[in-house]
Amino acid sequence: MKIFVSYRRDDTQQVVSRLCGRLDEAFGARNVFYDERSIGTGTDFLGAVGGAIYTSDAILVVIGRNWTTCCDVSGQRRLNDPDDPVGWEVGLALASGRLLIPLLVDGASKWNIDLEKSVMVGDRWRDVEAGRRAGCAVVLIKRDYAERSALPDADLVVADLHEAVPWILKTTKREKDS
Repeated sequence: MKIFVSYRRDDTQQVVSRLCGRLDEAFGARNVFYDERSIGTGTDFLGAVGGAIYTSDAILVVIGRNWTTCCDVSGQRRLNDPDDPVGWEVGLALASGRLLIPLLVDGASKWNIDLEKSVMVGDRWRDVEAGRRAGCAVVLIKRDYAERSALPDADLVVADLHEAVPWILKTTKREKDS
């Protein structure tokens, strides 16, 4: 699986750096497109990004507290700028038809997300614990990590994310309808 990571450097760079480290462990660094290491000096940025999006299986859009309100040096919101690279990446990802997964950093408080109607997906026992503490439904992607031997209390245990999608859609639809 190839993964493209979209983010704003001045908003979530530290989070993304840690996230990409975890993704590297799971999928291999050559399968994770992270602009700081995936684009060489002198490389055509738009060409590299566009090519990576169209060859990725999933695009993760990391959305921090200031993602929608970040401004350029003149004080204009970046999302209002047609040349905003992050806006362009998201638009291209949507047009590509690839799986697009928004990841909200500190999103529950900023966006008033009801965590009881949300699903946490993780592949470690501590992910399940974090989801439980947050009050989310929890999906565990089973890996053969050398960690705790007992399976944590997840609502669903699957082999991969694709297997979890129908359950997630059914669960979140049920929550919307009630």
